Amino acid sequence: MAFADNPIINNPTFKSLTIRAQWVFFTALDERPRRCGIVDVWPKRIAKLSRTTTEEDVVEGAKELDRAGVAYFDAETDELLFPGYLTEVTNVNNPRMMIAAVNSVQGVVSHKLVGLVVHELKQLRQQNPDAKAWEDPRVAELMARPAVDPADLTGGAGK
Repeated sequence: MAFADNPIINNPTFKSLTIRAQWVFFTALDERPRRCGIVDVWPKRIAKLSRTTTEEDVVEGAKELDRAGVAYFDAETDELLFPGYLTEVTNVNNPRMMIAAVNSVQGVVSHKLVGLVVHELKQLRQQNPDAKAWEDPRVAELMARPAVDPADLTGGAGK
């Protein structure tokens, strides 16, 4: 998706963020998130992508995204979740795509971010209760994990 095509740029919450947080958002998005919407944010590596950016800038930008609820950051694991990414890139009626999304959670260390993915999957199941993917044991296993409602994180997550 081209920068100009991304609907986030017209979001008032996103527009109110500092340029540092906006830069971290797009730089992390460019790092190719897993199908579940989680990307590893290596502050040292990402800071090297800009001549004037420090590791602290990356971490603080990610924390600002988290506080605003634009993306969710786990500072202990340096992982970032783009909410809604899974829904945007995965066709719930295609079991293979859903299983690929579920498999992409493997290797994610953050319990908070996995819980947010579980919450998103549960919402998808409510919207599409007859999808075949819900019958797959891998999907059922992930959905049995504790969900984290993003509403419980707004205004201070990742501090």
